[in-house]
Amino acid sequence: LRDPAIQAARTIADLLPCADDRLAQEVMSEIQCQGGEGILFVMDGWDELNVEQESVVQQLVQPILANPLPNSAVIVTCRSESSGQLQEVASSRIETMGFTLSDVKAYFSECLKGDAQAVEKLSEAVQQNPQIEASCYLPLVAAIIVAIFLMTPTSKLPTTLHDLFTT
Repeated sequence: LRDPAIQAARTIADLLPCADDRLAQEVMSEIQCQGGEGILFVMDGWDELNVEQESVVQQLVQPILANPLPNSAVIVTCRSESSGQLQEVASSRIETMGFTLSDVKAYFSECLKGDAQAVEKLSEAVQQNPQIEASCYLPLVAAIIVAIFLMTPTSKLPTTLHDLFTT
């Protein structure tokens, strides 16, 4: 939602990744004929918008949330403390709680195809850094850690969150 191209959009057609306006309008016409069937709008980062950005995005989002395409679906992501402002227009709410310690170990095991030795090595590497270990409850962080582990011959993980996202 922070993307300037998204914020500049005034219609659903403006959101389509089409090379030109004519093609976007054709695609939008087809979508409308189908009532939006098979269309999923994902609006990520609602709570990360500042007040000015929020009002601009609200102008675009309101028609989508009002559901001019009755067979489409809308997902808006935000932190739970920011979801109150969406309650008026949301038909349901799902809160992702994140991984428990046992979930993290199970996730590592699945990603490493049940290789118990690799899972133990990764778990030990994660436990060596409390900051990284504490962040593993976020599935995205756990996925990044596994990817780094698999790409790094020494299996040495970053020691800070900054390093984790810049490795």
